[in-house]
Amino acid sequence: MEQERLRLQAGDLLGRELAMLLLVVLEFLLALGRHEPQRLHELGRDAGLVRDALAAFLDVLLDLASDALLLGGLERERVFFAHEIAAERAGAEDPAVARPWMERAAGLLSEDVYVTIDVDGFDPSVLPATGTPEPGGLYWYEVNALLRLVAASRRVVAFDVVELLDLPGHHASAFTAAKLVHRFLAEILAARPS
Repeated sequence: MEQERLRLQAGDLLGRELAMLLLVVLEFLLALGRHEPQRLHELGRDAGLVRDALAAFLDVLLDLASDALLLGGLERERVFFAHEIAAERAGAEDPAVARPWMERAAGLLSEDVYVTIDVDGFDPSVLPATGTPEPGGLYWYEVNALLRLVAASRRVVAFDVVELLDLPGHHASAFTAAKLVHRFLAEILAARPS
């Protein structure tokens, strides 16, 4: 109960801060329009550049605020943020090899595990048919390396795959999810003693 209250408070605070930031930007644009209409017109012509700059700024702001928003009551060592995974990814030579964050994650698991694979965590280039795609998310070989590590080091008692969105005419994501189920089952069976 206390954790949920803290999470909601952090979310409210972040929402208020973002609203204040947007108000400041709007006030700036209005003032610019009153005092330097030509510059505002130039900004309008370069709206794509302004939009991209604002989007990049908001991404940085959200990354910085993610700890406060998501960690209300959570243990920091049990949370693995996408930007941290991406930083490790940049230094990796082979995407199919387990990386330090995977080793840390597997080390936090109990001996018997129920694994939920939420396809929202995949980068949309791998699996776009989901309700909330995660640009910069996990890639195919990374997920397979993590699942291989979990199957080899823990006893997987059950697993599921969730958040696959049915897109008429698009079959690749469903096929990818089915292939993931097949590969994880193979890893689980291969890790079991004969």
